[in-house]
Amino acid sequence: MPDSVNKDNTKTIKHIFEPSEFNLSWGGFFLFTVTVSIISELLSVVPAFKNTSLSDSVKTLDWWIVFGVFVIIGSKSKTDSAVKCFLFFLISQPLNYLVRAPFHPDGLALFHRYPRWFIATFFTLIMGYIGHRIKEDKAVPDPALFHDHKRRVDAAL
Repeated sequence: MPDSVNKDNTKTIKHIFEPSEFNLSWGGFFLFTVTVSIISELLSVVPAFKNTSLSDSVKTLDWWIVFGVFVIIGSKSKTDSAVKCFLFFLISQPLNYLVRAPFHPDGLALFHRYPRWFIATFFTLIMGYIGHRIKEDKAVPDPALFHDHKRRVDAAL
């Protein structure tokens, strides 16, 4: 493949991930938060989606990490990112329980499951800050972490 094609592809990929290309305003942020919460919860109660990744999206962490990354990518600063991540989880999780309550036999008693999410929500402040540092490409990995991992892998072999 010619080098010019490869350079064009790299340029296109870099253009997609340029931080200035996507800006999640506060209005867009709140709309995104409410929409994601309601849609993900409604998908979890549709019988056709039972036991699929769509119905499990409210129970597993992986979907919420993707949504958190989306919020981080659209943030302007480290503080903006940290606050938006925190608010995203602070709003979306209780909203999930409110949407699910009419369809669940426990009703509003579902909120007894919320405390673990509430505790985890505080860690999203750190997640948003660190995520924005990574987005800015200023995060420096700690070599000690990689060294320790290599030692454990070697010991396992």
